[in-house]
Amino acid sequence: MIINKWDPFHEFWMMPMSRTRLLGPLFDSAHDTEMDQWTIPMDVIQEPDKFVIRATIPGVKAEDLDITIDENMLSIKAETKTEEGPEPDDYMMRERHHGVVQRTLRLPHPVDADHAKSSYDLGVLTITLPKAESKSVKRITVGASPMLDGKKG
Repeated sequence: MIINKWDPFHEFWMMPMSRTRLLGPLFDSAHDTEMDQWTIPMDVIQEPDKFVIRATIPGVKAEDLDITIDENMLSIKAETKTEEGPEPDDYMMRERHHGVVQRTLRLPHPVDADHAKSSYDLGVLTITLPKAESKSVKRITVGASPMLDGKKG
């Protein structure tokens, strides 16, 4: 006699059609919200003296890109305009995104924003950020309180 461990979900996992209908919306990217689907993918390369960031932002004009740097925080904001065309109900499938997308990342070292450079070619934004000079550490001596010295001020 063979003894099998009972699995209460065995029948469920054996029915692919039911599983797809029940769980499909949870795992199907077509049902994700638009914000979840649209992000700015980027590569960040750290070199000894600079950071090089490459971000893929297709379909955006250079004048619709907004890049800000605050110490070691880099923000990229892009906007695509909605094209004139069919009514939303006339689309059988619509995967291209329109609107605003923004991505902010913290770099592990402050950068020199005054010497930053950027270029945008074929949907790839390249940003070169020189690292800022490290601030020197300053030691502060702590003086004793006049009360502790035995003197009254």
